[in-house]
Amino acid sequence: MKLVVFLSALVGLISMNAASPEEFSSMVGTWEGKSEAVVLGNAVYYEDTEGEVMPRLTSVQFVLNLTHQEGRLFWGTLTSSRIIEEWIATFWND
Repeated sequence: MKLVVFLSALVGLISMNAASPEEFSSMVGTWEGKSEAVVLGNAVYYEDTEGEVMPRLTSVQFVLNLTHQEGRLFWGTLTSSRIIEEWIATFWND
């Protein structure tokens, strides 16, 4: 079974071409979600854990407002209960 999955993935990778700018989905819009992480020490995005000696699980609601896109590049702001910051990203060409 592993061989079938591997060969399928290999055939898919071989047959893929680099995407042109017109082939990228539009990411412009407002995206909401919940991030989850293991945190230890000073956590910018999560409740502070400075001074704690054990990692802990935590999560936070966020809003990603993407305002611009040019081909595979897109950007906007990321907002959570603790921070608002500029956010940039890209689609990989493969």
